[in-house]
Amino acid sequence: KVIKSSWMIFIGIGVVSSFTTMFVGGTGLLVAPFIKATTDERRMTVATHAAFMSCQHGVKILTFGFLGFTFAPYLPLMIIMILLGITGTWMGKRILTSMSEKVFRLVFNTVLTLLATRLIYQSVQHGLF
Repeated sequence: KVIKSSWMIFIGIGVVSSFTTMFVGGTGLLVAPFIKATTDERRMTVATHAAFMSCQHGVKILTFGFLGFTFAPYLPLMIIMILLGITGTWMGKRILTSMSEKVFRLVFNTVLTLLATRLIYQSVQHGLF
């Protein structure tokens, strides 16, 4: 169900998930259900999620840089990750444009459910729950 989006909702989600990402790492799963609920078209869903994740990772880069993290030893890995990210974005766009809205929603929900289940399982396995 699509909910009415507002800048206050997105700011709240952004603040909570940005804070959480400093400790948890991957908060895409926390943000995705809210984005899914506020968008009604697959390209909008993917673009909004990408924008949120870019902002969160930007905040992390700035914060860890400010705290003195040395990125230089990881530069080759970062370059490879950026190149693979560009390749994945290009391939994802091709798949997304050829996919129907119904199939996208089914796949999106299935992947979210599987990843959330995996996170819960890992938490239980490591005694965090």
